[in-house]
Amino acid sequence: MIIINIIFMMLTMNANSLDINFGGGKGTNDWYVVNDGVMGGLSQSELSSTDETILFKGKVSLENNGGFASIRSP
Repeated sequence: MIIINIIFMMLTMNANSLDINFGGGKGTNDWYVVNDGVMGGLSQSELSSTDETILFKGKVSLENNGGFASIRSP
């Protein structure tokens, strides 16, 4: 549900960045990128992190009938 909300916020905003507080829990080094390449898509993104922050950026491709770029944690 969180990912759906994040995607909705990103689609409805006119800003170039989005700040989200993920709260406590595991460190930022546990997060990783999952793009639509697992389904033949063309989106590209990257993730960089410090002990306290995560920077996720990239481009979502609409070729091949849509796409996605996401970050996940265990």
